[in-house]
Amino acid sequence: MDWPASGLPRFLVVDADPTCRLAAWSPLKQAFNEPDIARAGRAALELAAGKAYDVIFLDVDMPGLNEVCARIHQTKLNFNTPIVFVTSHDDFDRLAASISPGGHDLIGKPFLAFEITAKALTLVLRAGGPRRENFLPRMPIPVAAVAGEAAIS
Repeated sequence: MDWPASGLPRFLVVDADPTCRLAAWSPLKQAFNEPDIARAGRAALELAAGKAYDVIFLDVDMPGLNEVCARIHQTKLNFNTPIVFVTSHDDFDRLAASISPGGHDLIGKPFLAFEITAKALTLVLRAGGPRRENFLPRMPIPVAAVAGEAAIS
């Protein structure tokens, strides 16, 4: 998908396992732009306090999951950011009932690259596109930079 150059979706991947972080980070980078990563809840909270994310992917087995999820939603920039729980548990119904109420969706480990990309795209499109906070200020394009254009007379 071609996103407007001024607004790309921003993602955060939170997982203590380096292989799982890479598995989520790589397809998101290829499809959109490079997501931020955090190894633990404290790092995720620091990032969420300073940046608006379109989707956050959060490992279910992280210590303090409920607190991290709640505190992310207490930040000014991410109070309504969708959080997708990433889990290796196979009983999604039981897991969904027992985990933090701040989660919006689940994705199972191991996942295919297209699954996490499709989940991210679906949530961004459901929200109406990338968050306004993630748009860069519009920069004027210098006339000299426009190649192949006829001279303005």
